[in-house]
Amino acid sequence: MYRYKGGSPILVALLAALLVFGGYFLWRGALTFLSTAGNITAPATATAAATVTLRPTRTFEVPPMNLVFGTQPTARPCLEFYVTVVRARVRECPSERCATLEMPYQGNRICVYGKAEEAPEWYEVNIYPNDPIPRRAYMHQSVIAAVNPTPRPSATPRPSITFTPSHTPTPLPSVTPRPVTPTLPPMQGV
Repeated sequence: MYRYKGGSPILVALLAALLVFGGYFLWRGALTFLSTAGNITAPATATAAATVTLRPTRTFEVPPMNLVFGTQPTARPCLEFYVTVVRARVRECPSERCATLEMPYQGNRICVYGKAEEAPEWYEVNIYPNDPIPRRAYMHQSVIAAVNPTPRPSATPRPSITFTPSHTPTPLPSVTPRPVTPTLPPMQGV
């Protein structure tokens, strides 16, 4: 059977130190409680009141601060497109070899800045249009379409060539004919 042979001297010393410090803090708390007549917030209030010094208040107007140095960058216009395929790839650069950042589903709205300068068949997009710092990425033109496309002008037929006279003829004076009354020859022998 197992018999207990006694505790470790370090453990006994640690336990004794905890009992001494615990007793000290309990005795100190009891003395503070009795000296403040049971008001447990009195020591904190007295300490705070001793550290606060009141100063006379001044009224002054703060001049407006102009922190804009130069011109502010304007936000790029965002055209609204939507995903036309089941899952589209949003890439780091305008190439099939670039890493995929996200894969939005069909019908998701995409903020498009315009065609990429490096590759005209790719669009430059903003993944998070509501963030203050835009996150640029690229999508191929075959996987997205404009929500409100710009109407293209229809082919209108050209007018045929018409002849325009170089001079205008002067009209001739009009002659009004006189009414002719028929006269019958006299009758002979009836």
